Amino acid sequence: MRKLFIIISLWLTALSAYAQWDVDSILHQLMATIERRDYYYTLREVRIDSLKQLKQIVPEANMERSFALNHQLFDEYKSYQSDSAKAYAYRLQEIARRAASPTLTAEANRALLFAYISGGLFKEADDVIEDTDLSQVDNDTKADFYFLCIRLYSDMSNYVNAGFENEYVARSHAYADSVIAYKNPDSYEVAYAQAFKTIDNLKIDDKIALFKALAERTDIDQGEKAMFYSMLADFYSMQGNSDGRTFNKAQAAIYDIQSAKHETTASRDLALYLYECGQLDEASRLIHLALDDANFYNARHRKMEINNVLPLIEQKRYDSVFSQRNLLIILIIIAGALLIALSVAIFYILRQMKSLRRSREEIAQQAEALSSAQHEITQRNAELQESNDKLRESIKIKDEYIGYGFSVSSHYIEKIESLYKLVDRKLAAKQYDDLRMTLKKKDLREDKETIQRDFDRIFLHLFPSFITSYNRLFPDDTSSAASSTAAEPTERRLTSEMRIFALIRLGITDSATIATLLNYSVNTVNTYKTKAKNRSLVPNEEFERKILEIRSID
Repeated sequence: MRKLFIIISLWLTALSAYAQWDVDSILHQLMATIERRDYYYTLREVRIDSLKQLKQIVPEANMERSFALNHQLFDEYKSYQSDSAKAYAYRLQEIARRAASPTLTAEANRALLFAYISGGLFKEADDVIEDTDLSQVDNDTKADFYFLCIRLYSDMSNYVNAGFENEYVARSHAYADSVIAYKNPDSYEVAYAQAFKTIDNLKIDDKIALFKALAERTDIDQGEKAMFYSMLADFYSMQGNSDGRTFNKAQAAIYDIQSAKHETTASRDLALYLYECGQLDEASRLIHLALDDANFYNARHRKMEINNVLPLIEQKRYDSVFSQRNLLIILIIIAGALLIALSVAIFYILRQMKSLRRSREEIAQQAEALSSAQHEITQRNAELQESNDKLRESIKIKDEYIGYGFSVSSHYIEKIESLYKLVDRKLAAKQYDDLRMTLKKKDLREDKETIQRDFDRIFLHLFPSFITSYNRLFPDDTSSAASSTAAEPTERRLTSEMRIFALIRLGITDSATIATLLNYSVNTVNTYKTKAKNRSLVPNEEFERKILEIRSID
């Protein structure tokens, strides 16, 4: 159980890490953003053009407004194009000199300082700091200038030769103290300066938490967010978290593109990460993107960094393409051999198929003949079965009615014998008048009713569904009309009309014979038949066939 618990815990931890760092998704998002990068650069160009047009209509005598417009243009260029940024920084210095304003001079020097730092001109940037007098400016202006000094000496500590790092780190910490002293305690600059001062003494997890908080601030733009996400990626790299490193560096690259910056490092670093992971196509695309940005911005130190990485990626990519080409050649040779083998196999198969087709045709012909014979046998069997059914039915009907005939005959022989005896007695006694009166009182209607009742009983015993089947041949609203000229049928009795067709079902089709058996006239029988056929749902010529299809009991 303990091992199972450990395995489940490790699995949940891995799943949580995967959910936190969806590297494939962020890389897909980055590639989609790269496809749209011209759109973001176009937006910046539109803003720049608008500011330039506005600048043309502002009089040079209005130095404050002219300084503000040139400063806005510098802000647009400072992370976009180094040479243009420096040009507008020089214009700011010129306007500040003409205005003789210490505050404007400090702002112009700060702009030039940023342009030198971004362009990798650290010596020139250090000279700007030495030449800037901040004694007559307010605290916010001082803090903003010192904030850039932190970045300058931090960058210099990373790029200069060994032996000077500690001096530049000390300077950057000193300027961080100045920012904390002069700036609003709730400002982003103070939060960054405090983080910068304490970062060397923090554990990796604490550094990550600190810079996550900075990246999530709402008072910074996308360019600054890109810087913090890039730093977070470096911390995750120190921690050994490759997914966290790649995810955050990709996020930084996205923010760089969306803010239309050319002064970037995230694309280069991410290209190196992907190169290490074997994702050479993406790495190549990103390193060329980084090179394009460095060339456009004209940052010498960025070009040097990229040129150190670019040959590694391209060589590895070339080796990969070369290997793929060799593999492709091998696959082509194998495919050619398989194609030849396939051609031989197809030729053999076609011959076999031709032979098989002939065999199938012969089998089909035999099968067709057999099927025809089977169909004929089946048909004959069906006809024979139908004949047998009819024969069994006929035998059963004959058996029933033969018995019925003997019974009726015996009954009436007894009645005739009784009548003969009565007549003989009356004649012997010469009671002629009494005999005539006795014969007049004799009523045959009861005998006829008895004969019909017995016929109905025997017939419905043989054909219990006759009444139901018969009524189905008529519409619902006219089925009752079948009994309009006779008593309504009950469960064991037929109407006069039904009785006629019952005799037809028994095979007695001659109207004269039917009339004799039922004690009707021929005209009455024909009238019943005609009315029934006219009322039925089936054609007249089909009616009697439908009657004959009513089945008896098995």
